[in-house]
Amino acid sequence: MERIAQGALDLRVPSGTHMVQPGAATGIGGTTHLSATQRMGYGWSKSLARAITYQDAAQVYGKGSFHLIDTLFSAGALAGLDPGIVADPRFVLVPPNFVTGLQNAQPPTPAQIAAIVNDATQQAKVAAAGALVANGTDSPLVVPGISLHLNMRGAAMVRGDLATLQSVTRDAARIALVGDDLGTAPARTPQRLAARKLALAAQERYCRDEPEQCAEGGGHAH
Repeated sequence: MERIAQGALDLRVPSGTHMVQPGAATGIGGTTHLSATQRMGYGWSKSLARAITYQDAAQVYGKGSFHLIDTLFSAGALAGLDPGIVADPRFVLVPPNFVTGLQNAQPPTPAQIAAIVNDATQQAKVAAAGALVANGTDSPLVVPGISLHLNMRGAAMVRGDLATLQSVTRDAARIALVGDDLGTAPARTPQRLAARKLALAAQERYCRDEPEQCAEGGGHAH
């Protein structure tokens, strides 16, 4: 595992594992689940009985620059709240093995909502510890595209809209080591900055020539 971690660093590509340990100890970049299929009991980061992540596990992520790509499988139950999913023209792109389940999806039960909130809370603990956290899809085990949106809805129940949006844009790009080029709004590109400078200069000229249009509470948008 150390050789894999070093090879990834040398190639500047992200690396991941299902195991918190020995993953973090060997230099692997992070895990592709908070807890997932693996055969080493000491590698789990959630309790078996209540699916709770304890502080020591969260701290491994936060203090060790250990990243997390987390899929909220429980969030799939939210499909039953959005009949527009199957009515959308893009539904024809859904792989056949997911079609029936989505067409027959029912509103989530209170127990299912509680499970989503619990899973999102564990994800939030890792983010609060200082780690980069991205919401994933784990395709093809879950429906491509739609699952990511359902994950965002589930995560937002605990983390809020902005942090959740950043988890699939800015933070996902950083985990993928492309944060300098992707993941944030293009407002800081040279072209955008140049256009903004021209717009501010035009507004300054307008307000200088017609100050009454720029008085506070008066005038019009321009």
